[in-house]
Amino acid sequence: MVARTTGGDMADGEDHDHVWVAARGLRFPEGPVWADDATLVVTEIAAGTLSGVDPATGLVSVLVSSLPGPNGMARSPKGTDWVWVCDNGGYFTWFDTGSVLVPGPPASDHRGGSLRHLPLNRGAGEPLVVDRCDGESLVAPNDLVLDANGGVWFTDFGVQHDTEVAGRPGVGYLAPGANEATGVVWGTHQANGVGLSVDGSELYVAETHSGSLWAFDVVGPGRVADGGAPLMGHGGRLVHRAEGRMFDSLAVDPDGWVCVATIGPGGGVTCVHPSTGEVRHVTAPDDLTTNVCFTPDDGGAVRAALTLSSIGAVGVIADWRAVRDATPALG
Repeated sequence: MVARTTGGDMADGEDHDHVWVAARGLRFPEGPVWADDATLVVTEIAAGTLSGVDPATGLVSVLVSSLPGPNGMARSPKGTDWVWVCDNGGYFTWFDTGSVLVPGPPASDHRGGSLRHLPLNRGAGEPLVVDRCDGESLVAPNDLVLDANGGVWFTDFGVQHDTEVAGRPGVGYLAPGANEATGVVWGTHQANGVGLSVDGSELYVAETHSGSLWAFDVVGPGRVADGGAPLMGHGGRLVHRAEGRMFDSLAVDPDGWVCVATIGPGGGVTCVHPSTGEVRHVTAPDDLTTNVCFTPDDGGAVRAALTLSSIGAVGVIADWRAVRDATPALG
């Protein structure tokens, strides 16, 4: 394990209004997951690592290294020592200005990505790698969410309208124990964030460049009623389309708000109530905010963690509900 201190102790951290910047110096962090001990695990896409972050001290510890392109991440039902990771396979090139790091066009040597079930501690067991969906290679898996059965819903960001893989699914599902995924939703363009409603009855998918948030009716494990078919558009319900911003990964908070990490002025998180259509935009100190995750609702304050990816930082909101509810609704 390699450790580095990036943010000092809490007294030396940075408070940007409602977001506490707890750690810096990461190489395009994404995929935050809260651990039971109030620490975080994040991916560092440009470094190829899974890293532990202690928001109280700013200490960053490399847990897993030498991955091609670890992107979204979720805790495994197997226990806190295991995670599921979407690995994009080294999909991006990188622009580094010294002050910000941003992804560029796909790498010329990119050959596909995978889903990985990984232990965070050496000796915990052997990893599982799945790189096929409906008999074809995955392109660049990006984000994922687990259902109550332990199945993995995931997006494939590399499926785009103007590429040779346009007919492949942008959203797939890996059933528990399976070694190949199946297609769920077709006709997407750069599908990125994915999440499930609190009761599991709806699947939410965010597309990046269109800034679109879609909802699909879940009719069974790994099945939606309106996902379309190869070379056909889907029949999802448009929940929200951002104006002048793009969407990245998403999470559903304990109250059912669909919270989409947002790229554009003010960065932060776009919060959409799927029933009422109400929209709020919680800002953050990076215009390229890529992920958000929440602690469980245990009767106390729900905390949010944000990946502030272009500045290589992790931010924490100590009372998510208070900040969300104090943010004026848009329009």
